[in-house]
Amino acid sequence: MKIKVDTINGHPIDWAVAHAEGHEAKIMRQDHEYNVVSIKKVLGHDYELIWRPSTSWRQVGSLIEREHLSLHCDGSLWYSRHPDVFAECWGATPMLAACRAFLLYKLGPEIEVPDEIGGFNASR
Repeated sequence: MKIKVDTINGHPIDWAVAHAEGHEAKIMRQDHEYNVVSIKKVLGHDYELIWRPSTSWRQVGSLIEREHLSLHCDGSLWYSRHPDVFAECWGATPMLAACRAFLLYKLGPEIEVPDEIGGFNASR
């Protein structure tokens, strides 16, 4: 399923950021809710981490710093931009705008996500 970067939300954006970072990611049900789980290899073992960069400063902060993403507020909306991409990405939060700017830079204006993940767009 294709989703435009400027409208991606919820679990699909978190999955796409994990994918763009080179992590394996999947949707898992935990404690009566669904989460995106990023799976990393650490010393030969799988390490699972609930992955929510679109809502977690802890996870998106290093991405903003490493990629030199700019963040600006225009009233009640935020926008972000990667230095190598002319277009701005907007979001209701700075974290959402930054994730969209990163995805635009890494994957382009439309992202292919698995159908089972695309169905979660704007689900949380």
